[in-house]
Amino acid sequence: MIRVMLVDDEPPARRFLKGLIEGMEGFVLVGEAEDGAEALSRIRVLDPDLVITDVKMPVMDGIDLAHTLVREHPLIPLLVVSAYDDFEYVEELLHTGVVHYLLKPVNPERMRTTLAEMAASLLELRRRRQETNVLALLLGEETDAFSLGARHLWMALGRVGAPPPRYRLSTPRSITEVDLRDPETGVSLFVFQGRDAHEHLYLSPAELPFARFSRLVRDHFEGFDRHRKTRTLILRSSLVVPGDLHRAPEDLYKALDEHLVLGRARILRYEDLSYEETDDPVPFLAGDEMLLFMQSDPGRVPLWFESAGRAFEEHEVSFGRVISWVRGLFAELSSVLPGEQPVSTDEEVLDLASSCDSYPELCRALASHVVPGDVRLEDADLAGAPAVFAELCAYLRKHFREPLSSGELARRFRMSESYLRKLFREYKGTSFKDYLTSLRIEEAKRLLSLTPHLPIKAVAASVGFKDEFYFSRVFRERTGISPTAYRGIAGKSM
Repeated sequence: MIRVMLVDDEPPARRFLKGLIEGMEGFVLVGEAEDGAEALSRIRVLDPDLVITDVKMPVMDGIDLAHTLVREHPLIPLLVVSAYDDFEYVEELLHTGVVHYLLKPVNPERMRTTLAEMAASLLELRRRRQETNVLALLLGEETDAFSLGARHLWMALGRVGAPPPRYRLSTPRSITEVDLRDPETGVSLFVFQGRDAHEHLYLSPAELPFARFSRLVRDHFEGFDRHRKTRTLILRSSLVVPGDLHRAPEDLYKALDEHLVLGRARILRYEDLSYEETDDPVPFLAGDEMLLFMQSDPGRVPLWFESAGRAFEEHEVSFGRVISWVRGLFAELSSVLPGEQPVSTDEEVLDLASSCDSYPELCRALASHVVPGDVRLEDADLAGAPAVFAELCAYLRKHFREPLSSGELARRFRMSESYLRKLFREYKGTSFKDYLTSLRIEEAKRLLSLTPHLPIKAVAASVGFKDEFYFSRVFRERTGISPTAYRGIAGKSM
C-alpha cells in the first residue's frame, strides 16, 4: 500500500482529493494538514510514502515545505496540486525535486494516472531499498531491519549442477536482475546470486503465503539453465527473522551439498531432510586392494569406476556421500603411493565434480587420474627401429602382467617368431623373454618400495608371476637380493 498525506488549507480541496485517493486500489490516506509546518510535524510521526500539497498556505507554504522535505526526507516524493500557474512558482518547485505539478481544478482521470505512475516508481524504489537492506543483513552488516517491511521471511535455495568447488559456505554475493513478483498480491521476491552464477537464493516477506512463494520459486527455477540435468531446489517452510539472515543461508548450503544427486532434478523441503547413514552401494577397497587391482588388471579400472558411477546413480546416493567415498579411496591410495597422489586435495576433487552432470561422468573423470601409466625402462634407443617394433614394445609395457608368449606376440603383430627374436636382439640387445622379465621385475621393485604391507605373493601375482617362489628366485637372480631384503633397503632410503 502507498501511504499518502494531504496538505491543503482549503477543506473542500482536501475532501475532493481524499475521495479520489480512497477510491484507488493500493492507496491509503494516513493523515491531513492545513499548512506546511503542521505537515512536517505529522510526517515525522506518520512516515508517509507520498505527500500531496498545495502551494499557497499560511505559516509555511508549499515551496518551503518542498525545500524542507528534500533536506529531511529525501525519499518522500512530492506532488503539488495548485491553482497557481505562474512559471516562477513551477520552476522553483521543480528545482526542489517535486515529481509532479497539477493545476486546479484537478481532472480526476489525470490525477489517477499521475498517482498510478508515482506508485509504480515508489514500489520499485521501495523494493530496491529493501533488497539492498536484505543483502546487507545477509552479509552480516548493520542496517535497519525494520525498513524491510517484514518481520519474517520465507527462504529457498536453488542450484543447477554440482556444488561449487570454492566458496562452499560463503554469503550471497550480489543482487540479481530477476524481477519476481506475485501477480495477485504484488509482493516482490528478493533474488540473490548464491555462491556462484549457478545458484539462486530466494526470499519473500511472510505476507505472501508459503504455497504461493514455493510456486513462484519453482516456476522460476525450472526455467533457469534448462539444459543441466542436475537441479536441486530446497524450500524452507519455517520462517526466518531478519536478524538471523546472515546465518540462515549456511544451513541451506550444507543441506544442498549433502542432498544433491548428480544427474537428478530434486525439489526438497528443508524440514523433511534426514541425515541417516546407509550402506554405500559400492564396496570400499582398502589401499593395498585397490593398488593390487590397478596393477594386476589395469584395463578393468575404468570399467570398475564407471560401474561405481552407475550404482551411485541407480541408488540416488547424495553428492556429499559420493565425495566422501572418493576422498576415502584416494586417501587409501595416497597411503600406499606416497608422492603419487592421484588427486591431492579436496579442491581438486570438487573441481572435477563441478564440471560433471552425472555420477558415471564423474567416475570416468576420476578413473583417468587413477589408472597407472606405462612401465618404462631405460632401454636401448629405438631410433631407427621399424614402427611395428615400437608398437610391439608399447604393447608389452601395457600388458606385461598378462601371460604372454613370443608366438602369440608375433601373430598379433603379423610377423614370424624368428623375425621377432631378431628385432629384440638388434634393438634391445636381449631376448623377448628377458625383456618381458625385466619389465616385470622393475614393476615389482616399484611395488616393493611403495607398499610395505603388500604380501610378496600379491606383488608376484600383480606383475605376472603365478608362483611366489619362482618370482623370488628370478628376483634374486636379477637384483642379487631377495624381495624382502630389497623392500627393507628401499624402505630405509625413502
